[in-house]
Amino acid sequence: MYQWVDPETGTTQLSGKPPAWYRSVEGGPRVFVFNRGKVVDDTGIDISDEQRMALRTNAFVRAEEDRLAAKEKAMEAAKLKAMIDKNVDTTSGQKGEDSELSDQSQEIVVLEGPDETEIGEEAIDEGKDEDNFIEKMKALIAEWDNKRTEEAMILLLQGNPEK
Repeated sequence: MYQWVDPETGTTQLSGKPPAWYRSVEGGPRVFVFNRGKVVDDTGIDISDEQRMALRTNAFVRAEEDRLAAKEKAMEAAKLKAMIDKNVDTTSGQKGEDSELSDQSQEIVVLEGPDETEIGEEAIDEGKDEDNFIEKMKALIAEWDNKRTEEAMILLLQGNPEK
């Protein structure tokens, strides 16, 4: 995280990307660089030209890598959303009045359904492949969410030893 004070407004600015003047020869407002809550760089400290260029290059390379990774994740999310939307469109006409009940039972199947080894090849047809993919994605998301909840509980309990 990069932090500096805007000289025109006097407000503190925070960014995940380095400002254009970061460790440049022209200079600019003083920049503090934080990593996990610790200051890892301060442009107010003089360093050699070699170190300055290495820090500047690494910062902009990391920013570009982060931008590309975010773009890739956004594309993956868009593809997944399109696939889910397509599945919703094909199944929306098939649901009856008990759509709420159907949604609940579908979630139970996702969490307690058979694994891949229990499903025979004859049971999977073209339409089922997409359903299986969506069920696997839902199960992965639920598992990830549960892990994050457990980690948060552990952190909370570590901060509150009375519980």
